[in-house]
Amino acid sequence: YGISRAVVCDASDVIGVAPATPVGVTRLLGWVADVRALNAGAAIHLTINRAPRDAFRKAELEQEIRRTFEPVSLVFLPHDPRVEAAAWSGTLVASGPYAKAVAELATKVVPPPLSPARARRGSGKRRGRVPVVAR
Repeated sequence: YGISRAVVCDASDVIGVAPATPVGVTRLLGWVADVRALNAGAAIHLTINRAPRDAFRKAELEQEIRRTFEPVSLVFLPHDPRVEAAAWSGTLVASGPYAKAVAELATKVVPPPLSPARARRGSGKRRGRVPVVAR
């Protein structure tokens, strides 16, 4: 608990993940309040895991989150049976809807790599590492 708090205090970006349920969203928003109390300047990215395919239910989840808090990014990770299969076999998740959504989240959090020419010139602004905090 103490280590997680210390990491959040120093983080430039924080990613919160919650299940796609009313209880999951409620707990996620409580977590956002805790993060804001520890680090008011951190960019908060939210991720909803096992998001429903139903556009109405997905919109309900998004509306509830955005009614309370406007994250830097909000990504819905779909339910994908390949995730469970990969967990049981101890392998990476095969490409599919879940992997594609995680890649979308990564592009919103981690800046794209510099080209070799631009890296030699310097990029100007530097960003710190992005710690991952599980809750």
